[in-house]
Amino acid sequence: MFSLAQLQQISGRYGGDPLVHRLLVEIRALQVIVRRAYQVAESAGLSSREVDAFGIAVAALHEELSGETWFQEELA
Repeated sequence: MFSLAQLQQISGRYGGDPLVHRLLVEIRALQVIVRRAYQVAESAGLSSREVDAFGIAVAALHEELSGETWFQEELA
């Protein structure tokens, strides 16, 4: 799990390499999708968590994101 600073460092050092650049673009795209999923989960509120399938999925999303360094940095 890379931090935002580590991703920036990789970009600075190796971003000129087309393959590395493409991988960084893909990472960024996935980060955007994760952020949107988080926003949907947050808009559902706490009352629906773990009560139905959506609530279980929201709880799982929150658990997974708690270990993502870059995401926790963005929340701070």
